[in-house]
Amino acid sequence: KEKEKLFKNLEGIKEMRKVPNALIVVDPSVEHNAVAEANKLNIPVFAICDSNCDPDAIDYKIPGNDDAVKSVTLIMTLLSDAIVEAKGGIPEVAYTKDEGEEATMKDAIRQADREKAIVKKTTVNRTTINRTDRDNDKADKGKDAVMASGVSTMQIKSVEKIKDKLSKRYIAFDTETTGFSAYNDRIIELGAVIFEDGKAVKSFGSLVNAGKRVPASATRVNNITNDMLADSPKEDVVYPEFVEFLGDAITGDTIICAHNASFDMRFLSATFERLGIDANIKFVDTLALCKKYVTGTCDHKQPTMAQHFNISQQDAHRAESDALVCGGIMAELLKLM
Repeated sequence: KEKEKLFKNLEGIKEMRKVPNALIVVDPSVEHNAVAEANKLNIPVFAICDSNCDPDAIDYKIPGNDDAVKSVTLIMTLLSDAIVEAKGGIPEVAYTKDEGEEATMKDAIRQADREKAIVKKTTVNRTTINRTDRDNDKADKGKDAVMASGVSTMQIKSVEKIKDKLSKRYIAFDTETTGFSAYNDRIIELGAVIFEDGKAVKSFGSLVNAGKRVPASATRVNNITNDMLADSPKEDVVYPEFVEFLGDAITGDTIICAHNASFDMRFLSATFERLGIDANIKFVDTLALCKKYVTGTCDHKQPTMAQHFNISQQDAHRAESDALVCGGIMAELLKLM
């Protein structure tokens, strides 16, 4: 029995091949040793925090009842589905309704879209009131014109069909953020580089004071601190400059590329919607392309791909530097098509 108990509790640790990227804990009071060990190793900790636990050691706190099976199941399933979805898998169940009817991730997405539509409508209407004189003509066209505005992003998966277009020009893009949620967290650094004929010709980079504190777990990754952001320009200053830099990419004429692009695009879309910036962006994902065209590497993360293509990286996990590397990877991928 003792052997079975040890096997049940420690099998996962025995089979681990590397330090985990995150630790998810249901009851941090019971699992205090695991939390302390994660803190020592700088592993971000996600935990359900009930009223009887100390939240100070937790990087990402999820207020909830850690004794209720339904509560734990709901939160753990959503976290598991998010991980599966990020790795390209198909989520099984997003949540279970009170009536006992199972609902898929599509149901959860539809509900989120409905909530986003309400936020978007409010944001667009508020922005219309605040438009400058040069935009009044567009605003004066009436309700239909206003409601037609917004943010649209579309991933191009048949990249081979636009190879010639990309060979001439594209913009590589990267963000650094305070966390993983596009709606609760914020972009704290933007980076973009214009590539023409496979060469970097112009770049944009800026820290962004988005009015949200940077957790220690984010600082450990990108080395961006709250002190650095204190005197940095705010969103209403940075984003008009960024939109000007993007030029016709904001209308989908120039294609944007990013590594694990869905992450950056979610954040950019949420920010544009919140600020009332209209955009119709088309993008390609260099991570997906690397998985398709590059073999024989341990993974397809950007640093690994940079090493594979002999691209030097001066300042990893900083937006402008990462965008430059991403653009270099895109140029090499085009040669393989």
